[in-house]
Amino acid sequence: MNIVLADDHGLFLESMRLWLEQHNAHFQVSTVRNYADLRELLGNGAMELDLIITDLLMPGMNGTQGLARLCALAHGIPVLVVSGLDEADSIQACRHAGAAGFVPKSAEAEHILKAIERLLAGRQFFPSNTPAHMETLSPRQCSILQALSQGLSNREIAQELALSEGTVKQYLNEIYSKLGVNNRTQASLRARRILGME
Repeated sequence: MNIVLADDHGLFLESMRLWLEQHNAHFQVSTVRNYADLRELLGNGAMELDLIITDLLMPGMNGTQGLARLCALAHGIPVLVVSGLDEADSIQACRHAGAAGFVPKSAEAEHILKAIERLLAGRQFFPSNTPAHMETLSPRQCSILQALSQGLSNREIAQELALSEGTVKQYLNEIYSKLGVNNRTQASLRARRILGME
C-alpha cells in the first residue's frame, strides 16, 4: 500500500511515517512538507498511490480551497485530513471539499488507524458531531460561501459562478439563515474560520 503523508511539522511527519510503517509492513509511506511538493508528486504519476494523508494548514494549502484542488488532482485516491483544526464546521467543510475522511491530530493512534483502514476499504471516516447548519448547505451554497470568504462582491461571485446577482443575493440570505448570522461580514468571518483560512 503506497501512502503519501503531507505535513509541514517535521517531528509529526517522521513520527507518523515510522509508526505507520512499523504498524503494517505493507505500508510504504512517502513524505512531503508542502502543497507544491504534494501536487508535483501527484502530477508526475511516478508512484501509484492508495491513500493521501494531509494536513489542512501546511504551506501553500490555503485551507479547504487547496484541499478541493488536491482532491480533484487525486483522481479518486482517497484523501484523509489529519489536522489540528477540529471544529465541526471545519470537518464538514473538508467533507464538502472532497476529503474521504478527517481525524484530529489530538486523536488516539487507534482512531487514526481505523480511519486509514476504512479509507483503504473504500469507505469514509468522519466524526459524527457535524452541525446541522453545515450539513444542510448545498454544494452551490458552499461555493458561494467560499467565494464570499475570498472577499468577492456579489457581482464577482455571479460572474465566477455564472449566476445572476439576484440569485447570489438569494443564496446569501439562505446561507446567513443556515449559519445563524445577520450579514455579509459575519458570514465572511465565519466562512474563513470554517474553511481553515484564519
